[in-house]
Amino acid sequence: MDRPWEATRGLGRSFGINTNEDPADRLSSLELIHLLLDVSAKGGNLLINVGPDADGQLDTYQSKTVDDLGEWMSQFGALLYGTRPAPAFTAESPGDLRFVTKGQDLICYVRDRSASVVALPSWATGTRAQWLVDGNHQDTAISSERTVDIPAASSDTPIALVIK
Repeated sequence: MDRPWEATRGLGRSFGINTNEDPADRLSSLELIHLLLDVSAKGGNLLINVGPDADGQLDTYQSKTVDDLGEWMSQFGALLYGTRPAPAFTAESPGDLRFVTKGQDLICYVRDRSASVVALPSWATGTRAQWLVDGNHQDTAISSERTVDIPAASSDTPIALVIK
């Protein structure tokens, strides 16, 4: 899409507080992070509505979900803010990948942590790569087959590969 757009939704199926909402209808912390990456990779902005109670407090579920997103953003936000869509937002590769660009860098988010390798698409022409995992930068090699091994991490949240 060539113009700005925004996805707006609540953490559940409703806006505001809804004490009768079924927990199965609510986004988990991981689903919220996946949604943010999907919208960002497609060039959009994500606006999330939370529903405080009459005293201005979030319930335990909303508070935890927002805190978990904030914790993930504290590690990966610098790689997400100011990005633009890549030539394609995803690729046929294990890892449920999402791509964005920032300056000359291509950033690949691995959403499915069960994959062991990322197969880079043909348009990913960089020659150097670095993982951001658990707050640490790790240089990695791009093989002659244009694949990169996925490192272990302490959680199942998405990690980022920066290709330069």
